[in-house]
Amino acid sequence: MDSKTCIKDGLDKSLQIKKLSVYGNLASQGESLTGWLAKLDRLEILSLRAYKGDNLLHSSPCSLPRLRPFSNNKLLYRLRLEGKFADKLLETHEFPPNLTTLTLQHCQLKEDPMPTLEKLHSLRSLELLAHAYTGKKMVCSSGNFRQLEILKIDRLYELENWIVEEGGVQRLKGLHILSCEKLEMMPDGLQYIKTLQELKVRGMPQQFITSRLQKPDGIDWSKIQHIPSITMVILSGIIEGGKTLSCQDQIFSAYSWACSSSMDAAVVVSLLSHKLQTLLNDEAIAITPKVKDQVQRTNHQLNLFRRLLKEAEKNQALAVEINSNQWTSHLLRALYSLEDAIDTFVVKKALQTQKPFTSYHNQVVLIKKMKEFISKTGNLLKDNQPLDMQDMADNNIPGPSQHQRWGRISRFCFDDESHTVGLEEQVNNLASLVVQEAEQGNQPAVVSMVGEAGSGKTAIARIIYNRVDIKQHFTSRVWVRVTKEFKLRDVLVDMISQLDEKVANESLFLDELRWRLPKLLGQGRCLIVVDDVDAPEFWEEIKDVFPTSPHGGVVIVTTRKADVAVSSAGSTLHVRPLNDDESWALFLKKLEVTEDRLHDCQLIKFKEQILKLCGGLPLAIALMGGLLSAKELTDSEWLKVIEYVNAVEDILALSYHELPSYLKPCFLYMGLFPKATEISVRRLIHLWVAEGFVTSLCDSDMVEEDLAEMYFEELVCRKIIEVVRWKLDGSPKTCRLPSFVHDVFSSKARDIGFFQIHSKSFSTSKSQLPVRRLATYSNAHFSRIHINHLRSYVSFNTLKGGIPAGNSSMFLDKIVRKRNLEVFQVLDLESVYKPQLPKVMLNLLNLRYLGLRSTAISSLPVSISNLQFLETLDVKHTNITTLPDSFWKLGNLRHLYLNGIFLDSLEALSLASLNKLQTLCGLSIGTESLVAETFSKLTRLRKLHLTFYIPTSIKVEFTSQLKKLHSLKIKSIRESGERASIKFKSFKELQNLVDLYLFGGLLRPFDARILPPNLKSLTLSKTGLEKDPMPVLGKLPHLYSLRLFNFSYIGEEMTCLSGAFPQLHVLKLWQLDHLNKWVVKQGALTSLRELEIRDCRSLETLDAFYQLTSLRELMITNMSQDFVDHVKVVGRALGGKSLDRENALLRKYSSLWKIMFFTL
Repeated sequence: MDSKTCIKDGLDKSLQIKKLSVYGNLASQGESLTGWLAKLDRLEILSLRAYKGDNLLHSSPCSLPRLRPFSNNKLLYRLRLEGKFADKLLETHEFPPNLTTLTLQHCQLKEDPMPTLEKLHSLRSLELLAHAYTGKKMVCSSGNFRQLEILKIDRLYELENWIVEEGGVQRLKGLHILSCEKLEMMPDGLQYIKTLQELKVRGMPQQFITSRLQKPDGIDWSKIQHIPSITMVILSGIIEGGKTLSCQDQIFSAYSWACSSSMDAAVVVSLLSHKLQTLLNDEAIAITPKVKDQVQRTNHQLNLFRRLLKEAEKNQALAVEINSNQWTSHLLRALYSLEDAIDTFVVKKALQTQKPFTSYHNQVVLIKKMKEFISKTGNLLKDNQPLDMQDMADNNIPGPSQHQRWGRISRFCFDDESHTVGLEEQVNNLASLVVQEAEQGNQPAVVSMVGEAGSGKTAIARIIYNRVDIKQHFTSRVWVRVTKEFKLRDVLVDMISQLDEKVANESLFLDELRWRLPKLLGQGRCLIVVDDVDAPEFWEEIKDVFPTSPHGGVVIVTTRKADVAVSSAGSTLHVRPLNDDESWALFLKKLEVTEDRLHDCQLIKFKEQILKLCGGLPLAIALMGGLLSAKELTDSEWLKVIEYVNAVEDILALSYHELPSYLKPCFLYMGLFPKATEISVRRLIHLWVAEGFVTSLCDSDMVEEDLAEMYFEELVCRKIIEVVRWKLDGSPKTCRLPSFVHDVFSSKARDIGFFQIHSKSFSTSKSQLPVRRLATYSNAHFSRIHINHLRSYVSFNTLKGGIPAGNSSMFLDKIVRKRNLEVFQVLDLESVYKPQLPKVMLNLLNLRYLGLRSTAISSLPVSISNLQFLETLDVKHTNITTLPDSFWKLGNLRHLYLNGIFLDSLEALSLASLNKLQTLCGLSIGTESLVAETFSKLTRLRKLHLTFYIPTSIKVEFTSQLKKLHSLKIKSIRESGERASIKFKSFKELQNLVDLYLFGGLLRPFDARILPPNLKSLTLSKTGLEKDPMPVLGKLPHLYSLRLFNFSYIGEEMTCLSGAFPQLHVLKLWQLDHLNKWVVKQGALTSLRELEIRDCRSLETLDAFYQLTSLRELMITNMSQDFVDHVKVVGRALGGKSLDRENALLRKYSSLWKIMFFTL
């Protein structure tokens, strides 16, 4: 509103308004505005904000008009006044009589407002912000503020003395003191307020915090020590509950307002609501009308809680009220109990379809449990006002669409710059130091990297660790992470396992490890990264394992603590914050918007604020970019973020808060994995589905796995998780949570009982909630764990060294002996060394996921055939060679990862009803009989990897029926080990096939008409092609990766025509013995990044080199000396340097070149 706007222009006729916000030069409206407000007798919420300027960021506060009394506005309960009062504050009787929430800002009151405000008997929340009061003294007298629960004083810069008399503000629950820099002490009266649950102090002088508030010697500590939750933010750190965190930990400390336990209870409420909706919609469950009615009543109760928790995000008084431990714990226990009842009902109904009485009893039990839930949680709602049930849509859950698998993020696969933007200078500094130190001395040189949390230490180290030009200086590499609870034996075994897997599997005592590791390291030059070292004593314990050796080597230690760097001696690099130019370049990269586009949208004006808030920290910048990338490019959307983020620690909280509710459980679940762990995307997707976090839509062809992949893409695009490694077809292979993100949210998930962690540092006995999901990090002994409500058990006790995971096996026995475990769904022991599986698994009625990959076990119990609900079985990289015939009768199987399990007959498989099977990998077949009949029925298959051991050839024409295939791998081998042949007509109709691997002779030449049109990755081995395949393959428009292995082509010449392979990024040529000439025409292979040539001994020149202008990495292995010399000559001609050594680094062409020469 400005001086040209007139209330009389029709606005004064609007008298039914309930919510009103007026912004602008309000004094110009004078009597017309205040007179109109007096007539709004239905008004409930009012905000008057007096400013001059175009928007809040570029405006200044001005005067409010002379306000009339609000005594007639009897429904008005929330009032915000921003601007200078014409004379003085309203009298008590002039305020709305039922006012519960009041905010004053820029009012410049000279007289203490408390004597007036403390008599507002309905007031529950009061905020005095930014120059609301300019006096030096403020007094809250005894017996007043009888209903006040939230008090926030912020930027009262002149306030020196604040007095709270005994008996004043006796119902206060939350107190926030921000940037009152002249305040001399905390009020004495705080010690008498026993209801106070939360104190937050931020932006105060460090001396005030350390001398007055810090536990246990602070002068004012006795006044506040009774408060359960205390958070203090100062320029050098945060103190939570009296414990000082490091300077950098403040960046992502759990922001108490947005990340409280009660807010996270909304995650559980949302999950449970989805389960109830599934009960209503799933025709297979077929509930009776009586059950349906009770389900609807229960779902209504859940919606009330969802709305209440959503309202608490805006209402601090309500947030504090429901954020008490008792309220949240009560709600969570009831929610978890109901969830168990629903899952038990569904399982029993599926198992007892032929038993009418038992089925009836099952429904009676469920109705009873739902009624108990409504009864037990009703008191949590009764004191709150009726809630508006509109607008409860669940954050736009993705619906049916033309979903292109990994379409949103596959472009990141070859985006090298995304990892280095802003860090180039520091990466180059470390690279120079590593290369310099690599060959000096007779003992590994130590390089310590010290930096703030979120400063990019691990990212820089990972870039160096993976760079080809760095690899060429070392014969081996090792990456280990040191946890706070590190055990020297575990670290040594981890290092040995990366150097020699056979040695790692031996039973070795600590002294033997100390002797064996130096032997392995002494065999060559090794690059070792020891990441995130927290304990100075670690280096003292491990330094002796690095041997004196003529080969030298480098150890990179990353740490937040300078004393760790000092103790490790050697060189030290201090990782600095990014400067403004580097920060802005990184922000634009993460935002995925150009600076010109921001100018066009007039959003460039936010640049200064964004840079200031992020403080030069790469993680903060990435999160801010991800946060804003999910917003529209408008002033109002960006302003919401800028206004909310008052300090850097808020960025992560807001990133989580802004996640749609369906993403939050998937995101929180990642905190179950150990910190900094690379998580297999395949594993993560299957676990999300098995845990029930993803529900498919009834009217869509999309299955749960499709939605899970879309959820994963959304988290990546929001930059709250990151992809570490990619597959050759552009799909993500592994991911991780940034370390700080893990620190905050793993703790958050444990607080609400979402999962619990059992290790030397964590104990499940500390939780007041039932253990529902349990992860173990070590071989620590189990204390008493009640497993009645256990839904999943995931072990990360991956210690090898010849020691089986005994404690895990004992715990498995305990689980299996427990009866009525209808809720137990996930058993994941991936990489646990030789766990002992129980022989009888009948009690695991509802097991959905059984992960045994890389466990070295030799057999499965026969009782596995009784797991009727099993969806995923993963026994890849084990010694399991057989499955019982009855196993194939499990009709709910979706994903099977086998380890070359051999079938000499397909009779059992052909009779199976596997109409849900999506993945079948690692199956070996010794017959041609029933192949077409068996596999053509599996029409939902998306991934099929088969090996045929047959005398001559195998027909794979059945694939034409498998329209959903994404990945197909066929090997055809004779019993002698020689290649057999593959017969096929065409893959043209397989529109979804992006990954194809063929091993065996092809009985027909390649033709563009028979290839999948959307192929991204192609591997050929032993195919024996006589005709140059490049003219045909070059026409595939989406091909990212091409690997021609081991006699795949037996011709002498190969030509890539102009315009061929427009998207090819990776090309590998191995053991093409007859190839002596390779021609690349101008305009071909314009996107090629990586080229590897191995064992092509007839190839003597690489003239194609001149045309590969986008190439980044060239790897030459086991090639003739003439060929190597030729490449060096070409490199010099293109501006290379230092090419007189065997290992060469070329620069100064169209991009960075990395050339490696190997002899195997």
